Amino acid sequence: MIRKRFFILLLSSFFVWNTLDAQSVTPAISSKTNSKTTKEEILIRRKMLDFHQLSGFITLGLWLATNLEGEKAKDSLYRKSDEYAKILLLTRPEYSNNDPLYSVSLFQGLDQNSIAATYFLFKDPANNFPLYFALKSNEEWEAKHSGSFSQTISIFYFWNVSSNCWFSFFCSSKSCRFGRFGCKYL
Repeated sequence: MIRKRFFILLLSSFFVWNTLDAQSVTPAISSKTNSKTTKEEILIRRKMLDFHQLSGFITLGLWLATNLEGEKAKDSLYRKSDEYAKILLLTRPEYSNNDPLYSVSLFQGLDQNSIAATYFLFKDPANNFPLYFALKSNEEWEAKHSGSFSQTISIFYFWNVSSNCWFSFFCSSKSCRFGRFGCKYL
């Protein structure tokens, strides 16, 4: 048992030492003789990085707009069965005797938390179960605000992320550090 732990410790320290030793090698600094091409490369790199930054901000805005429109579409969902259950509740005025939930379920707005169909079942389960089952068996979800605008924004978001990746990938790979004596490539 102790030999296994010692062997694992020895092996892991060997790999850590090799990894640290591999990272200690510094790259050689190369300088180009043609200063005009380096200036052009730097200007192209700066323009691409500016476009990359602008594209990043636009991407962030599109992401936020996509989420807001998606939430608006999600919050406007309601069950079609609750709409029909309100009509059935209007045909049964005897349920309204001293019951505040009748008016709540009848005049509540249509959304995900609408209780009209459930109230209709619980008021008289023996008689209302067939109607409740018919309502719920073919239940459909409707939306007051469609999600097509969110879908359109998400398509623009995808293309903007793609262009952002393109700008960052095709920038020149050398970075330039300005010092006292001009640009030095790293």
